Amino acid sequence: MPLVYVAFSGDLILNFTIPSNISLPNAFLKILATIDNHNQKEITTLGLPLGQSFGSVSVRCGIVEISAVHVVQLHSYAGGPILTSSSFEVEWPSFTLKLPANHVAQTQAVTLTFLSTAKCNPLLKRYSFHIELVKDGRDNHSDAQQTVFDVTPISNIVSLRQDIRYPCNIFDTTGNFKAILRNNVNATGIVSQSDPMLVTWSNAYSMEIYSSSIFPCIGHITLVYTNPECIGRNDKIRLYMLTRESGSIAAPYQRKYMLEKNVDPDRTNIFFDCSLFQSRASAYVFEYVSFSSTGMIKKQRELYISTHPDSGKACAITWAVLIGGALAISTLPKTLSIS
Repeated sequence: MPLVYVAFSGDLILNFTIPSNISLPNAFLKILATIDNHNQKEITTLGLPLGQSFGSVSVRCGIVEISAVHVVQLHSYAGGPILTSSSFEVEWPSFTLKLPANHVAQTQAVTLTFLSTAKCNPLLKRYSFHIELVKDGRDNHSDAQQTVFDVTPISNIVSLRQDIRYPCNIFDTTGNFKAILRNNVNATGIVSQSDPMLVTWSNAYSMEIYSSSIFPCIGHITLVYTNPECIGRNDKIRLYMLTRESGSIAAPYQRKYMLEKNVDPDRTNIFFDCSLFQSRASAYVFEYVSFSSTGMIKKQRELYISTHPDSGKACAITWAVLIGGALAISTLPKTLSIS
C-alpha cells in the first residue's frame, strides 16, 4: 500500500500476501481512521479473493474521506484475531481559495474563487466541508479570536472552479478578512485558506448644511448626507451642543449630547426641528456614526456649524486640534466638515 494517499484523488489500491500454506477462506481487511490522534473509527471492510495467496483489492474513491493516519488490519475471520496490520497517511487534495487583495467596505459584493483538484466527492458523507469567512481579531490590537461572518457548506468538491459571492453588506467593518476551508472532523483544523483581504472604509461619507449658521431657523434645519452603497439600518446622526461656561473666547468648550436620528439608506437628507437648538450655544456638532453587524461603532464624519451668523475673527470658532501628537490652535470657518 502507499505510504501516503491523497483523499479523493482516485481509488486506493491495497496489496496483500498470505503464506501459501495457510488457508484463510474468511479473511478480510478492515480500514480504520485515527481520529483526534488516538481514537480509531472503522471506515470500511473488504473481503479478500477466495483462494488467492496474494493480490490487491480496491477501495473506491470517496470512501476514505478525511486527512488522518489510517490503519489496515488483516483479520482471519469476523471476530477473529488480527493477523497483521499496517498504516498509511491520508492527505487532503489541493484546495485553493482566492479573495481580492483589497476591498472598500459597503461598496460592492465580493467573489471568492474556490479551486479543487479532487476527482470524487465523499461517498459515506460522515464528514462535510464548509468555508468560513472570518475577520482577524488581531486587527484591533487585542487578543480577540476570529469573528465568523459567513459559513458556506461545500457539498461538491469535484468542480474545478466554484465562485462564491458574498453580498455587499457583509463587509461593514474594516480589517483583514480571509476564507478558511474546514472539515467537521476537526472544527478548528484548517484544510486550506486564502490570503488576507484588507477591507478599508469608504470615502463616500459626507454631511452638509446649506447655511452658515443655525439661526435664523425657519421650521427645521436640513442636513444632506451621502454614504456608501449598502449601509445597514443602524447608522445614526448624532447632535451635540457646544457651550462655554464663561464668556471668554479662550474658555474650553463643553460638548453635550442632544439626540440622535436613524439614517435612512433610501434617503439623502434628515431634518432637525428648530426647537432643538438654543441661542445660548456657541455651536453645534453633527456626527455621522456607523454600526457594524458585530456591534463596532465608527465615527465617520463630523460637521461643525455656528449658532449665530456672527462675522469677523472674534466670532469665529477656535478649535484645539491634535495633529501628529502636537497641539495646534487653528481658527476654522463657521461651518466645517472634518473627516
